[in-house]
Amino acid sequence: MGRYIGSCADEAHAETFPLTDLRRPGQVFVADARALVPQATLATRGFELRAARTAATAADLADADSARRVYYPEVEVGTDG
Repeated sequence: MGRYIGSCADEAHAETFPLTDLRRPGQVFVADARALVPQATLATRGFELRAARTAATAADLADADSARRVYYPEVEVGTDG
């Protein structure tokens, strides 16, 4: 994941879609974006947070098969996936 771009981005098409990123060791600062002031927006931070309800329970999210069955279909809405 993250190595190739394009509509057929996979190892079989490596010659068609060139390598697009380099993996370099480094430190990344991670923080709770909900606490940002002012609130993050696409214009100010390049992303925004949105609330979304889910039918998935904590137990569903802790189990990979349940997460795929319950949660994945919810988050795939509106994506190409």
